[in-house]
Amino acid sequence: MAKSDLSKNLSSVTDVLKDYLQAKLDLFKLDLIQRSSKAGVFLFTFLTILFSLFAVVMFLMFSFSFWYGEQTGNFSGGFLISAAVFVVILVLVFLLRKVIFGRSMIKNMSHILFSDDED
Repeated sequence: MAKSDLSKNLSSVTDVLKDYLQAKLDLFKLDLIQRSSKAGVFLFTFLTILFSLFAVVMFLMFSFSFWYGEQTGNFSGGFLISAAVFVVILVLVFLLRKVIFGRSMIKNMSHILFSDDED
């Protein structure tokens, strides 16, 4: 009688353990989906803002080039000035890429991926 009770209890504990491990696995999958979706939204938002900022600067440079060309009668000079401004911006972004993008991306992505709070 004692062996059958022990066998039933052991079988019951095994079933509960299997259910527990399955629940933990499902929880891990849901957490992974939540964190990856937050990371995806962050990256999409970041790239959208970056592209929009680039478009605004591009249109401002075209506006300046045409304005300068109308004022001086030299459109090529306006476009050369705009190109020089873009080269300066490109060099600054290249030199400060770790400060501007790297640290903020690492900080935000690590906050998303490694945060313990349930929001």
